[in-house]
Amino acid sequence: MYSYQILSNDYPSQLWEAYYVFIGKALDITPSAHLFYHPSFEKFKAISTRKASYVLSYPICCNNKCIGVLEYMKKAKHAYLYLLVEKNKVLVQDTFLNNMLNTVFSASTVRITTSQVLVKNTLENIGGKCVIHDVIQELPVKNLASTTLQQLVAEKEPSIIVNAIDCHFHTFLADEWLDKYITFHNTIVKDIPVLDMENGEQTTTKTELLAQYKGLKSRAGKVYYYLATNSEKNIVGVNAVWLASGANTTNMTSGLTAVATNYRGKGIAQYLKASMLQKLLSMHSNLCVLDTANSVVNAPILALNKKFGFIQSSQEFIIDYKVNA
Repeated sequence: MYSYQILSNDYPSQLWEAYYVFIGKALDITPSAHLFYHPSFEKFKAISTRKASYVLSYPICCNNKCIGVLEYMKKAKHAYLYLLVEKNKVLVQDTFLNNMLNTVFSASTVRITTSQVLVKNTLENIGGKCVIHDVIQELPVKNLASTTLQQLVAEKEPSIIVNAIDCHFHTFLADEWLDKYITFHNTIVKDIPVLDMENGEQTTTKTELLAQYKGLKSRAGKVYYYLATNSEKNIVGVNAVWLASGANTTNMTSGLTAVATNYRGKGIAQYLKASMLQKLLSMHSNLCVLDTANSVVNAPILALNKKFGFIQSSQEFIIDYKVNA
């Protein structure tokens, strides 16, 4: 009844069309899954096969209709499962999914991401363990009055001054600032509350960060930083925002917002976020939505986001699945 096959140029044309229709319909539900989508069917095929060097895609079909897709990032050992549910019902059986995962992956633990509660439950039924549960939030920037932002900045400015904190904006980081940011990032991520405290958030390297810059530049995207530094010029707080593509400046993503442990409780995070928004709106007057993802156990940042007016738009689960366990 169900079938799956690795996507390639040899994929049957009827199933290519079913996969194309599936991805098009899924755009509004799981946008992060479809960075390679193109409205032209031929260009969509070309993009999909070109990414095959580092992403393996397995469309899951039933009666020649695509009902889901598994995308596996080979180097990262990370997979994404999309849209395997319909009308509150999982479309594939536990045994099929279990057999598929054990066939596709070698003997190891793979991290699987899904935004669907029923798929998360199904993966847990076959031995998976949910290690991260993120809340995806959106801030309707157009609803945030400039006076509100000014108030959020002014509310914490006295503390910034008293504690001799210097806050400054960067469109990218280089040289000494790049090294200082990597040191701060890799220290702070070990202290950010997530469900999976054993593994926590991921550290980064200069090579990885420069590769991200290069990827953004190729799409006319950017990364913006608001840094808080102490009198020794060491970074003690950061708010980073990503513009994924210059073709869409109405939507941006807020990345890491963090403050060093011994500098918390001074309003630095609020000051940085409000200052960043003021700067972004002065540069991108058409900015409409700022989205972000945070663990459900990260109470401080969720409370701060609520103060700014962020609302939950979806959620994301990361499940560790032991293959051939």
